[in-house]
Amino acid sequence: MTAVDGRSPASALRRASRARLVAELRAASTTGAGVALDPAGHARLQAITRELRGRYGTRAAAELARFRATASREIDVDLSAVARRVAGATVLVTGGTGCIGSELLRRLGELAPARLASMSRGRTTPAVRLEGVEHLAGDVGRREDVERGLGALRPDVVFHLAAQRDPAAAERWPVATARTNAVGTAHVVDACAAAGVRVLVYASTGKAMRPFTGDSYAASKKVGEWLVARADPRLACAAARFTHVVDNSLFVRRLLRWLRAGEPVCLHDPEIAFSVQSARESAQMLLVACAQAVPEELHVCALRDLGAPVELLDLGLGGIEATGSASVLRVVGFEAGYEPRAFPAMFDPVTALDASPLFNALEAPDGVPVAASPDVDAFALRFCADDRAGRAFAALAAACAAGGRARVRRARDALGWTLLDARLPATDVEARRRALRTLRAHDGRLSPDDRRIAAAIASSLAAGEQATAA
Repeated sequence: MTAVDGRSPASALRRASRARLVAELRAASTTGAGVALDPAGHARLQAITRELRGRYGTRAAAELARFRATASREIDVDLSAVARRVAGATVLVTGGTGCIGSELLRRLGELAPARLASMSRGRTTPAVRLEGVEHLAGDVGRREDVERGLGALRPDVVFHLAAQRDPAAAERWPVATARTNAVGTAHVVDACAAAGVRVLVYASTGKAMRPFTGDSYAASKKVGEWLVARADPRLACAAARFTHVVDNSLFVRRLLRWLRAGEPVCLHDPEIAFSVQSARESAQMLLVACAQAVPEELHVCALRDLGAPVELLDLGLGGIEATGSASVLRVVGFEAGYEPRAFPAMFDPVTALDASPLFNALEAPDGVPVAASPDVDAFALRFCADDRAGRAFAALAAACAAGGRARVRRARDALGWTLLDARLPATDVEARRRALRTLRAHDGRLSPDDRRIAAAIASSLAAGEQATAA
């Protein structure tokens, strides 16, 4: 027997039961990870967690195992296309001692570069030293470090990975984040041009797909994409967007700490689901981007198929089930740096299935498969010439030099809105029209930022129509 919607009554009952338990979990949780649970609250969460384990623990443990297994996932890469740029070349990786940077160096070493180097601040020696890799000390946030490092090495190819990558930490230290992720990228771009670098590959994030964001990490990486897009036209550039990388998962690091201590497993929201990829795939995608790089146009690459999303509730519950920990599940709400809701017109049903899910509705129409891998899509990130953007970035750089969290945030947001205005006229007209219709359909539920994005889209359409009429 099947239900009207094609699902079995038993399946519908399971969904209803899970929804009830999730609602009870929300009600029993004291919002805020820093708020202590009283004995009665802890007992209630313990009972709900026990029931969730009894009903869904086995499935959740299997989902946790699937999440971990992603770490072994790889993509197909035409290494001959990459080798044409890397073999016999001097190659530099900024941030090479990190998780993805270390994997990238390992793979680059197999392509016979003449010289292979990493530049990092803080930890300059990797956990596992790779034969033939030179490790240099340097902070991309300091122009003199970057100029000295690239000037001495004279690399042919640069992979720029160095960044502050923790969204929550980025909100605690917005000045340092903007200085490293935005101004530091400008230092790398300028130094590449001065040192005669042939290819620059930038490590970005799926969070950069937001049309505008006030979150420190995502905003700084969006600025980075723009900076690389406007690099010296003699420099061949490409970028790679990553989503949640299993190997260096911030949530899993916290989860293991909570489970060992028997502390509550804190979930932003039990209904969050997110896509994941491996460090292997990430490093391979950077190689693909290297082969894809061309002068005068930034190609942004991302995986076409990220697999089924993973639910945050399953990871927490699966961890408790797999370890037998005395931890309970608890809902604490979203940390600063994590958007509680997606932009309503982020995806377009007309184009969403035709390109990577890390391309938004305005980017997807331009998404195409790349030659160096059947698993990667790319689109050309274009901006219209706008002197305001250069002035806005100069204001951000000055704010970073002077310090002051509020000043940096104001300058960063002003630049973000300016970049949106410069980006919109270069996107597909019909995609903008569909996005505007979607936003109007959500009119009563739009945030102030959503409304401003809608107004910017409408303004870009009106300006285009006036230009056509003239």
